[in-house]
Amino acid sequence: MLFCCMACGPASGPSEPPRVNVVLIVIDTLRRDHLSAYGYDRETSPALDRLAEEAVRYDAAISQAPWTTPSIGALMTSRYPTALGIRGERNALSDELELLPEALAGAGYLTAGVISHSFLGSDWNFDQGFEVFNEEHVLGHAAVTSEGVTEVATRLAGQLAAEAEPFFLFVHYFDPHAAYVEHETSSFGGAGDYAGEVKSGLLFKELRGMTDRVDAEDLHEIRRLYDSEIRFTDGHIGRLLEQLRESGAWDDTLVIVTADHGEEFLDHGQFGHAKSLYEELVGVPLLIKAPARLGVAPGVVEEPVALVDLYPTILEVTGVTGPDDLEGEPLLPVAPSGRPIFTETGRGGRGFAVVDGGLKLIVQRDGSCELYDLQADRAEQTDLAEARPADVERLGALLEEWREAQRGKVKGGAKVELDRERSKRIENLGYGGD
Repeated sequence: MLFCCMACGPASGPSEPPRVNVVLIVIDTLRRDHLSAYGYDRETSPALDRLAEEAVRYDAAISQAPWTTPSIGALMTSRYPTALGIRGERNALSDELELLPEALAGAGYLTAGVISHSFLGSDWNFDQGFEVFNEEHVLGHAAVTSEGVTEVATRLAGQLAAEAEPFFLFVHYFDPHAAYVEHETSSFGGAGDYAGEVKSGLLFKELRGMTDRVDAEDLHEIRRLYDSEIRFTDGHIGRLLEQLRESGAWDDTLVIVTADHGEEFLDHGQFGHAKSLYEELVGVPLLIKAPARLGVAPGVVEEPVALVDLYPTILEVTGVTGPDDLEGEPLLPVAPSGRPIFTETGRGGRGFAVVDGGLKLIVQRDGSCELYDLQADRAEQTDLAEARPADVERLGALLEEWREAQRGKVKGGAKVELDRERSKRIENLGYGGD
C-alpha cells in the first residue's frame, strides 16, 4: 500500500466509530469579498457555496500575515510570524517546531500534502510530518495548476479513505495568485469592448508599473480576470469535495477551506499583497464542515477568529494531543469571543495590527497608526486615530504587550538559499528584495 502508519496510536475498538479525518484546503491570494459564498455579485464559488450550506462560515477570519510563508507557517504551528522568525522570503520554519501534521502523525494519522507554491515547500521546511508531500505542481506564476493539484489530491484522498487509519490531507491551490489568467469556462462574459493594457497573464511587475495610470475600466478588467481564476479554482475544488462525498468518508471528515491572504486592487493605493494589513489582505474566507457526530449545525460566526485557531481546532475535534504553547483557541464546538486578534508583516517595512471590540489598530514601524471601526467601515476608508485617542491608547497597549511576549518565543529556522532562477521567479510574483 502507499501509506504506512508512521506512529500507531491505540486501535479503535470494534464498537467505536471511525476516527475523524481532516481535509484542509488553502487557496492562495483569495479575497473573502470576491466569493459568492460571502455575498459577492458574481457567481465565483458554486462549489464553496454548496459547502457553506453544510458548514460554519466565519465572516471575520483574520490571517496572521498578508503573504504565504508566515501565514501558512502560523496556521501549521499556531504561532505568530514574529515567533517563527519570518521576515522575508528566505526564512524557513525551524525544525524544532511541532507542525500540525507532525502532531497528527504521532497519533497514528496518515498524512499527505499537495502544494503549488515554493514558499510552503520542503526547502522552507513545510514538509515536516508529511508521509507524502507532493511538490510537482510548484511551477511558478505562468502555470495553471488547479487541475493537476486536484488530480493528485483526489488520487491521494481515495487511497487514504481506503486505509484503516484516519488521515490528514492538506491541499494548496495557487491559481488566483498573479498572473491572473482568463479561463474560457469562467470568463464572466469576456473582455467585451475593453481595449486597455490589462491582458490575461500580465506579469505582476508589469501590473505594478501601471499603478499611476490605471482607470476604472482597467480595474474592472483586472477584477474580471481575478474572478475567472477564482471560479476556475472553485470548480476543481468541487471535484475534490465530490470525491470525498462519494468515498463514504464525508460524514467522518472535518473539512476546512480558507486562504492564506487576499489581494489589493488599489483599495489603499497598491496592487498585490504582503506590504500592508488592510482587510482586503488579511481578511480571509473560512468554512468549516464538522464531522456529523459533533452535531454542529451550519451557521455564521461574526466574531473575529484567526488562522492560528485552526491547529487547536483540529486537535480538539480529533482528540489528538499537541504542544501546550499554541497561540490559538478551538473554534468548535463554539468559537471563542472577546479576545484580541493580531496580524503582522515584515515586508515593505514592518507593521502590526490588532482587532478587538470591533476596532482595528494598524501601527507602522515609524510609529504612525491608523484606527478603523470594522463594524461601520469594513473597507477601512475612514481613519479614526485622531478622533479617538483613547481607543488608540488602549489597543496600542494590547499590541505592545503582545509584541513583547512574542519577542521571548522566537524559534527561527535556517535561511533558504535562492539561485538566480528561483530569485527571478520570486521577483515575477511580486516579491524579492527583503
